[in-house]
Parts: sequence; C-alpha cells; structure tokens
Amino acid sequence: MTTISTINKSELKSLIGPGKIFFRNDPDFDEATFLSFGTDRTKVYNPDFDILAFPTTTEEVAKIVKYAYDNEISIVPSGGRTGYAGGAIAINKELVLSLSKMDKVLDFDPFFGSIKVQAGMITKNLHKEAEERNFYFPVDFASTGSSHIGGNIATNAGGVRVVHYGLIRQWVLGLTVVTGTGEILEFNGEVLKNNTGYDLKQLFIGSEGTLGVITEATLKLTTKPLDSRVLLVAVPDFASILSLFQEPILLKFHYSRLNFLRNIVSEKLSPISEFRIRFNLRAHITF
Repeated sequence: MTTISTINKSELKSLIGPGKIFFRNDPDFDEATFLSFGTDRTKVYNPDFDILAFPTTTEEVAKIVKYAYDNEISIVPSGGRTGYAGGAIAINKELVLSLSKMDKVLDFDPFFGSIKVQAGMITKNLHKEAEERNFYFPVDFASTGSSHIGGNIATNAGGVRVVHYGLIRQWVLGLTVVTGTGEILEFNGEVLKNNTGYDLKQLFIGSEGTLGVITEATLKLTTKPLDSRVLLVAVPDFASILSLFQEPILLKFHYSRLNFLRNIVSEKLSPISEFRIRFNLRAHITF
C-alpha cells in the first residue's frame, strides 16, 4: 500500500495539471483550511489525511481514482460537507477528492425542461440557474447555500418540499459516475420515457459514495409555483396532526412543505429572535 512517504508527489501533481493537487503542509494551504475538506458538521473525529485533490472535469476525477486504485490509496469524496452522519470524514490517511471546482452548467434544454450540471454545483446556485431560465428546481432544504448537488443525489435528499415534490430521486434524469476503478459510466440523461430495462442510475442515488463518485447530473425542472401562502395551525398534540388534514377547510389546499414545531421550540426561539407565536389551548387556524 502506498503511503505519503513513498508516493511520487511530482507524478501525482502532474496527473491533472498544476494547482489541483495539494499535500499536507503545502504552503498554499494553512493546516485548518486543508483539513476542513476532510470533515463534515459532525465534528466527532479529527480529520487526518495527506492528499487533497480539486479536479475540474469527469476525466480528471477518473485519472485520480485510477491512480488511487492502482496504488491502493483510499478515497473520500468531499462535497459541501453539510452532513451530520460522518460520511465525509477522512481519518485514515485517505486522498480527499473535493468536487468544489466542478460547479458548471454543462447543458440546458428549454424544450425538454432539463439542465445538466457538474456535481460540485451548490444547490442554491442550481435554483438560481433554473430561475434565470424561467424554470424551477423544487428540492430545497436548510443547507442549500453550501450543499452540493452531487451530495444531494448521493444521499437521496428530500428537503422541506418532499410532501409534494418527492425526493431528489424523482428529479434525476441521468448521471455520470466514476467507479472505484476509474471507469466512467453514463446513465440515461436525455430520455424522459425510458423503458429499456434496469435503471442503473437508481443504484447510485442514495448510495452515499459507496459505488462511485457522481460527477455530473441531468436534472428535470418544472414550472415555478404562481403563488404561495403560509398556513399556521395549532394542534393540541402530535397525534392530531394527521387528522388535521381531513378537515374540510384544509382539503382544498395544495401542500408543498410541512413543518412541525413543538411549544418548547418556540419558547427557546423567542428570546433570540422575532419568533413570538402564542396560541390558546384550543386549536385554531391563522392565515
């Protein structure tokens, strides 16, 4: 197994061009910044790795993965690092493969209503790209300002609008992935009605990076909702939530997102924000 002491640093750095592969204690990075690419928001373990790569294309990812495979170097893909499950932590001298430089729009089809992007695109930026083209990408959550679309797909993210728009799985038309041996695979991408057999891209959606590195994605877009309203409803207990949706006044509404807030949460929020909601014991509806 190759270690940092035996690796040919010049050979590795020249693999995908200058300024894209760095080593620990490299003068271009301070220690804290370097290590930040090998952890997520759990902060449970201290990252410990020596190689950090910033590819800009699928082909460059494939070269790095093939080199790591041939030299028995483990890889940890690094996206927005917004998770709380420890999936992006590098603690065993791995090579961290950051997709943060892969953030471009590759194609857009206004007739088909689809957009092809690199996996390192920040989710919020994807929303902006869609809106600038008079379309809408509905998968949304608290970390959209820093999460990457590739990580969203790798975790099959749902978000706050999942009750209406579903998981991100429903919006992925095609994927480009690099396998653990450095092979590039392309799945679908331009066909809405595809009945050719096994839909292999579905295996990679939600696979948490265990089957390969997602590098590109073709995503389905939709039209933006014309109007929306916030409906605030108080219920006496948690069990009442489901029965609430059988109320005649609520049956006519089209839901895009649902959030449940306990009293203790509002009490904790009140001192530090403008959150000042107070209900009587009897449930009521506020528009």
